[in-house]
Amino acid sequence: MSTAKLSFLPPTENKDVMVVEELLMNLEEHNKAPFKVSRWEVYPDKSSPIDTHEVRECWFIARGKGELIRNGVNEGIVSQGDVLFFDSYQSHSIHNIGIENLLVFSTWWNAK
Repeated sequence: MSTAKLSFLPPTENKDVMVVEELLMNLEEHNKAPFKVSRWEVYPDKSSPIDTHEVRECWFIARGKGELIRNGVNEGIVSQGDVLFFDSYQSHSIHNIGIENLLVFSTWWNAK
């Protein structure tokens, strides 16, 4: 069995707020993953756009710290090592309160 090394698509920047790179899941058809993955960074004193969608999502905070907003409510500070889960249609955003870029790995999948 060989190990598949995956790579990220070229980064896209969102209005001097953040940069996003989605993982290229170039696996064979019978090995398609039932989820998607991205990594993204939010610049200091900036916020990710409010996101709401049908899929479920999990964030792993890899670097930095921020204030998490879920369904319009500030849920407090999250930081390196925290793992967050968002159910379908829960709005979510994060504001970087640190001095370095906030690095997040995200995975999402269909709720059905």
